Amino acid sequence: MSINGARIMAFIGTDDSAELMSELAEHISGMYAAVSDEYGRAKHPIGDITLLSKYLDRDNLIKWLDRNQTSLVIDGTSLAASEQRRLIKQVCDEKGIEYFHIAAKLQSNINTTIFRNDDQLIREFEYSVGRVMVQGDRHLFEVMTGVREYSDKVIPVIPADTELINSVVELGYKRENIISINRPVHSDLLIAIFHEYKVSNYVFLGSDLYGLQERLDSVDRSSVKGAVYGDFASEEGIEVNRLWDKLTERFGIED
Repeated sequence: MSINGARIMAFIGTDDSAELMSELAEHISGMYAAVSDEYGRAKHPIGDITLLSKYLDRDNLIKWLDRNQTSLVIDGTSLAASEQRRLIKQVCDEKGIEYFHIAAKLQSNINTTIFRNDDQLIREFEYSVGRVMVQGDRHLFEVMTGVREYSDKVIPVIPADTELINSVVELGYKRENIISINRPVHSDLLIAIFHEYKVSNYVFLGSDLYGLQERLDSVDRSSVKGAVYGDFASEEGIEVNRLWDKLTERFGIED
């Protein structure tokens, strides 16, 4: 039996959120879901769901929440959609709408290895062949100075910040090898950089969630080996299975 009037609106940016809404649609009718690249790249949910194929700015977000008398919002935006997530959460708080954010799962393949301390990372690259692209903070570049012939081997990727660039040069890195990127970029551009600079390994921080999935995807879609320095930071939110359990109990859905 289908449940009417649940007043659920979702923002779809991950496959997990799309699958959750598709499952709910088998039991609940009249739900809404906003789907656009700004929320992330994911398959569309299917079923009795009204899809809004566009990004909702603040005014339109409020309009749709009011129009549908929304009582519950499911935020399934991707890791990269931090600004969109902040806006959705802010509006829900202002309007007293129940809000759940699904913690996005990071996906990596066997070509990505996690190094939890300095010694592990240095041993991995001390005698490595090929160029190593490193994207991180000053501490990571300090660690990489322990690698043999690091100044010729390492391609630093850092924001276009004069002070930071100078500090990296002071560590012995060659200025002509530095690539300045101010924000997370699509995996296609990272792969193009790999080819241009003949990169064989890519080192980046596990603690830097913003743009992390794109970095993991670039390794997954190329022949480059990935090295994550430090464990992945945990993202705040609820696991999709736990949210499913909450909603099935609330709406009397028999799983």
